[in-house]
Amino acid sequence: MWQFEGNEKYGDLLHFALNKTTIEHSMVMIVLDFSKPWAFLDSLHQWMGILESSIESLKLPRSLADDLQEKSELDT
Repeated sequence: MWQFEGNEKYGDLLHFALNKTTIEHSMVMIVLDFSKPWAFLDSLHQWMGILESSIESLKLPRSLADDLQEKSELDT
């Protein structure tokens, strides 16, 4: 388990936890700070951007990316 505690500088470390080897068996959870509800949207957008950039940098084969996308939609 990796925890970044809201520090976007730690986003650069995401590639250690989420890479081509681990992505198929990984789950990412973004937890928002309820002590600052006014910052929910900004924080969520920030971490979604970091996550999207990290996943895009993996340059996954289209078929794998589609499979993972479909699997995530089935799990919700």
